[in-house]
Amino acid sequence: MDSVTLQNPPNPLQGLLVNPAVRQLLTLVGIAASVALGVLIILWTRAPNHNLLYSNLSDEQTAEIVQSLQSAGIPYKLHANGGVTVPAKFVYDARMKLAGEGLPSTSGLGLDMLKDDPGMGVSQFIETKRYNHGLETELGRTIAQLKPVRSARVHLALAKDSVFVRDRGKTTASVLVDVRAGQRLEKEQVSSIVYFLASSIIGLDAEQVTVVDQTGRMLNSPENSKDFTMSDNQFDHTRRVEESYVQRIEALLAPIVGIGKVRAEVVADLDFTISEQTQETYDPQNSVLRSENTTSSERRGDANAAKGIPGAVSNQPPVSGNENTDPDGTLKPVDTSRSAVRNYEVDRTVSHTRQASGGIRRLSVAVIVDDRQTMDADGTQVSTPRTQTELDQINALVREAVGFNAERGDSIQVVNSSFETIALGAAPDEPKFWETPAFRDMLKQGMGALLVLIVIFGLLRPMSRGLLQAAAVPQLAGPGNPAAPGNRMLAVEDSEAVAALDAPTSVPVEQRIDNARKLAAENPESVAQVVKSWVAEDG
Repeated sequence: MDSVTLQNPPNPLQGLLVNPAVRQLLTLVGIAASVALGVLIILWTRAPNHNLLYSNLSDEQTAEIVQSLQSAGIPYKLHANGGVTVPAKFVYDARMKLAGEGLPSTSGLGLDMLKDDPGMGVSQFIETKRYNHGLETELGRTIAQLKPVRSARVHLALAKDSVFVRDRGKTTASVLVDVRAGQRLEKEQVSSIVYFLASSIIGLDAEQVTVVDQTGRMLNSPENSKDFTMSDNQFDHTRRVEESYVQRIEALLAPIVGIGKVRAEVVADLDFTISEQTQETYDPQNSVLRSENTTSSERRGDANAAKGIPGAVSNQPPVSGNENTDPDGTLKPVDTSRSAVRNYEVDRTVSHTRQASGGIRRLSVAVIVDDRQTMDADGTQVSTPRTQTELDQINALVREAVGFNAERGDSIQVVNSSFETIALGAAPDEPKFWETPAFRDMLKQGMGALLVLIVIFGLLRPMSRGLLQAAAVPQLAGPGNPAAPGNRMLAVEDSEAVAALDAPTSVPVEQRIDNARKLAAENPESVAQVVKSWVAEDG
């Protein structure tokens, strides 16, 4: 038995698939698709990474930037959010080129409009309005430089100058900020905007500035803004003082009771009252004579001389005698007067005292320490409460650390208690190297190479092998059964199957049965085809 020809029942689809021409065509189509897929993978892996060039651009700005990039031959991509990206290696070159061309152009001319020639016949009113508009635009640009702010508009109401103080109005300002999605302005940033405007406009007070976001929410409170700011500053200062005392206590007790074995809380009552006092004192004991003026006068003559109111008595002649003369004949003093004026420099002291705010009025300190941890004979950790002597020592240390003052009502409480053990979670892992952009690029290249290998060894190689086998195996037909397209022919020539199934009669039946079983186990499809052919021949 040289050859055996097997024929399946007619099946149009199966016959079409086993047609050599169709199989070759399908193989070629698969090879072409695999090559195209490999090319796409290579292009994907070699595509450059794009970095953001500019974002949040208007349509006019985007058109200008795209035109400039096209003229420079720099590839770019546009995004729906108004962003433009370019390959990473062109980012800085593109920014330098666009900056040289004045791009992206900002909305509004600002104070640059003053450089233009206004022309003839422009009134002072128009000039003033142009200046105010330019000033508003410049202020809005500066505020928009803040990271959370997308854009900003400033409106100024400048008061007119007047030689009369009572006729001068107040300058006010309003700011509308467009905050980026997912971000918000902090209180410090809002205060910065307010004081920035107040410092930029002459005669503008911080209380006259209003800041509003795009939702209409007022970000600052013009009324009592100074009081609110002062309250915030006082609260922050109080917290810093309390934290300073807490750190001081824990750092002092940690070497004694152990790290993490002590907790402290401090409540500080601070006096933020500002007081000023001017005092002038004199010291009479330390007076010094600065100047003295002494005056004396003396009148000599007859004491009985006419005097008084003119009349009969006044005109009487004097009494004879010499009681108004001295023994030597000189007249005695009749009227003597002395006066002295002395000026003393008195020691005078003038003192002006301004008491700083933030002084401590009272401190309340609470300290809790953990039990003493010891090891017993079995090596087990045992918690032992601390003695009163230890607590008194800790109390004394805390008093000295915080500057305890009983006169101002300070209080300190030290308590011993057993701390509960809290299981701490695992520390967060440090960033791995595969989270870096460089590793992502390497992974991208590796995935591309792996896909190319899968295409080659998983698609191209099996297809090419099947194509070669189909071309090498001829179609065989037995006598009386000519080969026809669509019939599957199985040729078995000088093979183990023929030897096993067509063995001579001298071979024992048991051996032939064993050979048939082995063949069925090794190649069941071929055995099934042989059996089908036998059935077909027997009709």
